[in-house]
Amino acid sequence: MILRTLRRLNRHLLYRLRCVDHLPPDLIIEAVRDGKVYFGAGGEYGWKAQMTVVGFGEGDDARWWLTGVEWGWKAKGKGTDDPGGSARRLSEEERTQILEIVNNEVLSPRPIGSIEEDKKETRKIDAPLIRLYNFLREFLQTLVRKSADRQNICRCHIS
Repeated sequence: MILRTLRRLNRHLLYRLRCVDHLPPDLIIEAVRDGKVYFGAGGEYGWKAQMTVVGFGEGDDARWWLTGVEWGWKAKGKGTDDPGGSARRLSEEERTQILEIVNNEVLSPRPIGSIEEDKKETRKIDAPLIRLYNFLREFLQTLVRKSADRQNICRCHIS
């Protein structure tokens, strides 16, 4: 029963990714398995995330839900003994805060409809994966900038 439900969920996720949701061009879908979508973006300073849908099997009310996120960038150490840097790990508190913000604000469904502009009807769409991508990209860029600023301050005090 559980395996059948996971297979149905995986098919539903693939359907949404291929036919329903709008995806940013830089988003890389790595896998769909175990009822989750695994994807990442951003290259060297990127991020990886896992998502599923909640409300699956309850009509059209299913919505995306972020279940995990990790950063791919490395923070450089203070000296030359750390040439590769060390991976920036999220604390459990940071991860929880990000998941709450994303799931409660960024991924919450937006009303959709149509608007009239110069007598042309334009259909508006909801694009939660694009909102997620934009949020995580901006958040990560902020962290990278803050880390670089801290390193520059440390270098100035050491010199």
